[in-house]
Amino acid sequence: MYIKEILQYLLWPVLIALTWFAVIFALKVYEKRFPGKEESA
Repeated sequence: MYIKEILQYLLWPVLIALTWFAVIFALKVYEKRFPGKEESA
């Protein structure tokens, strides 16, 4: 009955989680390609 509304309601948290994992993955790939120098102050 209300499946469409429930799926629409749950879509945003799923998109946020997928974006979070995509950013984490992209940062790991970036760190492998361009390793930064460890700075200690």
